[in-house]
Amino acid sequence: MTFQTPKRPLPDPTPNMENEIIRLMDLNQYAEAYQLLISLTNPSVSNLYNIALCLFKSRDYVGCIIQLEKIESKLQVNRYHSLNTNQEYNRILNIQRAIDTHLNAISNFYVEHFSHILYDSILRLRVDSWAQLKRWDKVLQIATKLQFKEYDNINRAIDQACNYSKTRK
Repeated sequence: MTFQTPKRPLPDPTPNMENEIIRLMDLNQYAEAYQLLISLTNPSVSNLYNIALCLFKSRDYVGCIIQLEKIESKLQVNRYHSLNTNQEYNRILNIQRAIDTHLNAISNFYVEHFSHILYDSILRLRVDSWAQLKRWDKVLQIATKLQFKEYDNINRAIDQACNYSKTRK
């Protein structure tokens, strides 16, 4: 999949434009979403994450990793999020950990309210990218930070990396 640059730069995204970008990505129309995203003059953290997803979907794993590293330097993680959590929330969150939710487009609202989950998503997407590149050293370096959270993709990546190490011996 190749992407083309749009003709003219677009201003910062409006909520309608952000919704349209997410809709396009939900429809697997990553080329169109990417075209809108890269035309933004001042992309937000959510825009940068969505660009990284587009690059991942186009199999540009190095480009994806570079985007994610840019986001990490900008992201203010609220590890003490103020939203109420209870047993049901934690049960739902545990179910989500078995799903590749990190491959979904996000909004600015999501960044503001769920930066602690976004941080995990960034690491998960980096692990997936390094695994595609078969850089098992990088996979283990990042994945071990999230291993205790029992994300399915992290557990799979660690297993792959360990199996690779065993076959090399």
